[in-house]
Amino acid sequence: MSLKSDTEALKAIEEEAQRLLKLTEEKLKVEIQDGLKLIIAIATYRTNLLDPDAIRDPH
Repeated sequence: MSLKSDTEALKAIEEEAQRLLKLTEEKLKVEIQDGLKLIIAIATYRTNLLDPDAIRDPH
């Protein structure tokens, strides 16, 4: 990954963090839950790519 794409990624993270700070507590909770579900889905997908015998239900 180049420095430029790292910088762009950090900028996108900053913008998303600023947006999240403006949300109400309930909406923020939903956003965090959605983000955690996405992280779990990505981790499960990567695990399954690396070890197809480790396929598991992400729920």
